[in-house]
Amino acid sequence: AGRPLVLRGIRWRPAGAGPHPALAVLHGSGGCWNDGEPDDLGRRLAARGYVAFFPCRRGMGLSAGRGEAMQAQLAREGVGGRADPRFATRSTALLLETQLPDVRAAIAALRAMPGVDGRRVGVTGISYGGILTLLAAEDDATLRAAVAFAPAAMNWGWNAPLRERLLAGAARTRVPTLVLQAANDFHVGPVEAIPAAIRAGGGD
Repeated sequence: AGRPLVLRGIRWRPAGAGPHPALAVLHGSGGCWNDGEPDDLGRRLAARGYVAFFPCRRGMGLSAGRGEAMQAQLAREGVGGRADPRFATRSTALLLETQLPDVRAAIAALRAMPGVDGRRVGVTGISYGGILTLLAAEDDATLRAAVAFAPAAMNWGWNAPLRERLLAGAARTRVPTLVLQAANDFHVGPVEAIPAAIRAGGGD
């Protein structure tokens, strides 16, 4: 108790001393990256001059055994899946209590890495990582850009606490943000509503 939670990730660097722009790349809820995925995407980003950092949130992937994954915490608390009326509220709360702090720490670590231009750091992620990308952009106005792929597509139609939290946060976001989804995704509400909320709040 009281010891700092030390998490791990994978980093790709471009050639040269830099300083280079950098991206924190956030994984989804199912696990911390599939085999080879950070290598492929990291290689592509590094070839274009970016430092790419793929952090693993607590209890997942390279950070297994370091803190408790969100799904494990929900199970320990006796909160079931989508059918449990407590799930939407509690899982949304844990986004802010445990998951966003892990992302903050990852962005801070990325900024402190040798060869990184701390003024040119962005964040991107897919699915649950896309949700956290939006929350990070709201949370840290010094980020240069945020790119969210399919954020909350599986939750949008039924998880009102999450939907309302993302829309409220979008209205406060001042980081230039791009939201992308496939046309046949689970629900295209996020790509319709979130950019509109950012613009309505005065963001880009």
